[in-house]
Amino acid sequence: MTTPRQQDREMNRSLENLLLPRSLDEVVGNAAALKPVRAMLERQLFRPLLITGSYGNGKSCVADAIARTVVPAWAPGHTRSVFNCVDQNLKKLKYWFGEDSICGSRVLILDEAEQLSDACQRLALTHVKSYADAQLYIFCTAEPDKLIEPLKSRLLRVHLRPLRPSECRELIERAWKDERAVATLGGRSEEDRENFIVAVLKSELRQPRYILNALDSYALGLPANEAVQANMPGKVEPEPTPTRDAAIREMKPFLSKNPTISHGDLAAEIGMEYGTTFRDWRKQAEKELAEERA
Repeated sequence: MTTPRQQDREMNRSLENLLLPRSLDEVVGNAAALKPVRAMLERQLFRPLLITGSYGNGKSCVADAIARTVVPAWAPGHTRSVFNCVDQNLKKLKYWFGEDSICGSRVLILDEAEQLSDACQRLALTHVKSYADAQLYIFCTAEPDKLIEPLKSRLLRVHLRPLRPSECRELIERAWKDERAVATLGGRSEEDRENFIVAVLKSELRQPRYILNALDSYALGLPANEAVQANMPGKVEPEPTPTRDAAIREMKPFLSKNPTISHGDLAAEIGMEYGTTFRDWRKQAEKELAEERA
């Protein structure tokens, strides 16, 4: 039975965070890609992992689901730890690795691993080589080519693709039935569910994160088609500040001087909120710089 405090906490969380998979069995789609991971977990023959795929495909969710499976079976009483590499630096990473060793964490998730500098990646490689028998390392990235080859070559790669239409339907139907979403979706009917499913299937929306964000918008009163369109990946807000062209112009000097600058640092430099739109504009700025140098 949930306490009032737990109910308040759940009412103030988005469906994307509220419905995080508690195990791999709750992950929808990508069955073929996850087959070796399931075999690894069943046999308890753990390997350091590299989870790739475009933004919103569920990399972090899958990593967390793996951790929730591994920790109780492998090291009861121990925990998992997540290092967001957007704000990385070598000092922070050294401290984090040291703290995890002291605290006894057994699953270490390095999210947005493409943001790790070469020095940080070499440090991570040292730990992967030295402690793989005691800790499970999971690297998540949408840009695996930015990882150094010695590190990539030691990781078992799992590539997540967007959901198929049948999997989109399954994701929505599961969310609708999940007890964790009662406060959000409890007042909606089966007809509402079908209307939302139709809106998703008619669109190109196939990433789990964005589908759940759209479902959140729908549950809060936005019409189904509008909720879906408002949460399409890479959607530009009506009046962004700064504008797209201005942001790209501002990014170029920083990228030219420091091509590996983290998303967080670059966003702070140009006064822009870090998110999907920012990442898209950064890619365009990097593309234009490469064309200018050619």
